[in-house]
Amino acid sequence: EEIAELDARYSIRFSEAFDDDYWRITWEKEYNGIYNPYESVNAVINRRTLELVSYKRFDEVPETYIPSISVAEALEQVEDLLIDNNVDSSEVTCELTFTKQNYDQISNTVTGFNGEVRLAYLIKVFDGQVFLYVDATTGDIIGYDKTRDAAKCFSIDSSDE
Repeated sequence: EEIAELDARYSIRFSEAFDDDYWRITWEKEYNGIYNPYESVNAVINRRTLELVSYKRFDEVPETYIPSISVAEALEQVEDLLIDNNVDSSEVTCELTFTKQNYDQISNTVTGFNGEVRLAYLIKVFDGQVFLYVDATTGDIIGYDKTRDAAKCFSIDSSDE
């Protein structure tokens, strides 16, 4: 019943069979063409009986879904990192997404994703091997690829842990 009552802004983003008996479906809420994985519904359905086996709803609403800075301004925030690492502009893609912060500028460390959901520019370099996130409201660099190797590549985290 809850699935049937989803807001019209929810769309199926993932739908896949797993095992012989189950189907996994994920709906995410959309804001101006940007899907929020933190505001989503995950369901598992038994394909044989059509019974709902599992249901999990996430309701983390973003502070905003309208950027305050442009793509060009976001790219300016990471320009020195790109230049220092000899990244050609043709190797860079940029798109809006929702994420949580995983980079602490004060301590210069990469952590697990935490805090509030933020609208950010996702900047991908090296064919998507390295991700950078720039807050689309403040212009702060708020995230790096989850791996410490990516952070080391961009001289953000020089620890050997």
